[in-house]
Amino acid sequence: MSSAQNERGLPVGEVVVVSLCSAALFATGNSLQHLAASSLPDKHLPVLQVMRLLLRRWHWLAGAFIAAAAFGTHVLALSVGRVGVVQPLLLSGVVMAILVRPLLGREWPKAADVASASVTVLGLVLYVVSGAIADQQPRDPLASEHTMVLGVVATALVAFTYARRPRSGAAFVLAATAGLLMGTGAMLVKSVLESSDQGTLFFLDWRVGGVLALGLAGTALNQKAYHLGTMTTTMPALNVASVVIGGVAGAMVFGEFPRVDAMALVGQGAGVLVMSVGLVMCARRQSAVDAQKIGTRKTPARDAGAEEQSGSVAQDSVEMTARDLRR
Repeated sequence: MSSAQNERGLPVGEVVVVSLCSAALFATGNSLQHLAASSLPDKHLPVLQVMRLLLRRWHWLAGAFIAAAAFGTHVLALSVGRVGVVQPLLLSGVVMAILVRPLLGREWPKAADVASASVTVLGLVLYVVSGAIADQQPRDPLASEHTMVLGVVATALVAFTYARRPRSGAAFVLAATAGLLMGTGAMLVKSVLESSDQGTLFFLDWRVGGVLALGLAGTALNQKAYHLGTMTTTMPALNVASVVIGGVAGAMVFGEFPRVDAMALVGQGAGVLVMSVGLVMCARRQSAVDAQKIGTRKTPARDAGAEEQSGSVAQDSVEMTARDLRR
């Protein structure tokens, strides 16, 4: 078999093109959704209210349609290519989104935002490539889909309780929680597809309802994260959580264990370290944006107070002058 083809006999070049198209659609769709969500004025809106308002905005609906197309091309890429080739290319969509989102707002991307997202994506790529599946073992019945779903839902409830109101780190927590839910939904999709090959009726499978519920909940939390935070914070958090939970699900549910040789462990450790540095950089960018917004809100108030004080002094001066003239 030629080195220019994958194990299914398809040209690697075509797999790369489909993967990059999926990444570009992913970046564009999510950028449009972030543009709509971040423009909502009241940051104290509950999640359901945010979704109700977004469903009335054409650019959010356009972003959702494009994101659905990105999901379709993602599935196509995975069906014709190796995960080790497709996933790292799809992660480039994070950097693309950081570049596209400012352009939609008629601004140029900031170098610090691009740098922090790029560092995070580099760590993700190292982690994914180094953790390539070495072998597949029979499933552990104790670590079933039920265990994964219940654990993720419980974690999501705790995270949502913390981040449902605007506070430091809320956007990051909500985006990461959305990534956990969506990653778990992807695990159920794979499980459903495997069951369908064995003759299980699609509409009688409880996992179909689970996919829909997890997908809707993940989408809602992600839009609330977009409402509160910058793309630089939310996109990396979403993707890191999704990749991590995907690896956990692969091992616990599907028996897909990564390589454990020395080079693989070094690569995975380096990937985690670089990811951590990138996420810290993203969090600092969010803190800087929040501080700037607070300063912007306080400045007009100080100016108004100064004008009021100045007007009061001027009025006192006029009254004193009038008294002097009467004397």
